[in-house]
Order: sequence, then structure tokens, then C-alpha cells
Amino acid sequence: MKRMIVQPARSGHYHRTGHEIAYSPTLMATGKNYHDSRLLISQGQRMSTAAEELAIQLGLERAGKDPRKAEEFSGFFRKHRAREYIRQMTLTALRVPKGRNPWKKQTDSKGRNYYAREVLIGGEVVGEFLVPEGVGHVVKEWDEVFGLPSATEYIGFPHDPYTTHFRFNPSPVRDERSGYQDAIVLRSANGPLSGDTGCLDIDAGLERSFTNSGNSVRLVSGPLPEINNRHR
Repeated sequence: MKRMIVQPARSGHYHRTGHEIAYSPTLMATGKNYHDSRLLISQGQRMSTAAEELAIQLGLERAGKDPRKAEEFSGFFRKHRAREYIRQMTLTALRVPKGRNPWKKQTDSKGRNYYAREVLIGGEVVGEFLVPEGVGHVVKEWDEVFGLPSATEYIGFPHDPYTTHFRFNPSPVRDERSGYQDAIVLRSANGPLSGDTGCLDIDAGLERSFTNSGNSVRLVSGPLPEINNRHR
């Protein structure tokens, strides 16, 4: 296990406290959906959140390292069970708010479209977030409170220094456990990694009940951070 301090972060109305975690640098394959995978995790451990995954990635990038080649993420670019690539599940999910048309968009002054979503960590709604369009666009800006893209843009190859793309389905299948349109935040890759090609992917388009032989989790021990709305 590696140890790290996930630094405090602010964005919009929200503040996330800092916290220390120990995490596995490699992923545990489950081949099961989110709900059943949680049952396989030993007491005292849990899945990582999207924000913790982003903290690992940004820590590498800020140290001048390529996260795609680091132990924590390089496994995404290799096929595993049944010739499937890994899909890493996190505790984070995006929920279509009750009564809201999932396709309703908000457009900013630059013509960029966003979708209002509730952010879940586990089963708890911890905040609200405007999710940018995700049709494989490059992630240009991040929200470190929630670990989600805050601005995306289409950029053809090469697109250094950006390493990550975002895929988002505004209207995911209704989750069979929660009864809501909850899209789990996944990490994966459009690989294989060869030279400067191959990128990391953030995917928020599948329900938590989705099962795939490549489904995996990162084991973490440590408390979940507190996320507070400073304007309440």
C-alpha cells in the first residue's frame, strides 16, 4: 500500500477537507458490478473515489511524470480476463435529479454545454455539479473537489500535455438498486499505449448495475472526506 495526503480543495460553492489514505497501486479485478463488488471488499477497506483517483493522477503529472506509464494506471492499457480491458469502478456516481429531463442543457458564454447532476459518494448525495459534454473530448480543466472534468474540448492528435478524455451519457439506464438514473464514474483507457498514443478515459455513462469481466476496483483505507457547501 502507498500512502498519500489528498489535499483540501475548493470549487464553486464547495469545499472538500484534506484527508490521508493508504491505497493499492494496482487494481483488484472483481468481474462484478458495483454493488456486488463492494461485498468482496474486506472490512476496513473501500473503493476509491473519483477525487482520490484524480489526486493520484495530478500528483504524478505535477511531478513531471506521465500517469499513463505509472504503476497506478498502466494496467488500463493491457487486456486481461476474456481479452477485456480494465474498467475501474469508483465510489462516485452522477445522478439525474428527480423530475429533471436528463437531456436538459445549460450553455455558457463560450457555447459549451453542461448538464446539472447530483454527485454521489457511495449512496450519499454530497453535492451538485455541472457536467460538461463528454463525447470523447479532451479534459482541459478539473474539479478537484469531486474529481470530475469541469471543461472539455475537442482537440485532435497530438494533444499534449493533455492525457485524458471524457465520455458522458446524459440519460443512463435506471439503476436496478437505487431506482434512479445513476451513472457510475469509471476509469479506463483507449489503448493500447504505444509511444505517445493511448489516453486515459473518464466514463460516466453506465449504471452501477452494469457487469463486465474487466470490472475492477482500487482498494483504499482511510476516512472519506467531508464535502461542504459553503453557501448554505
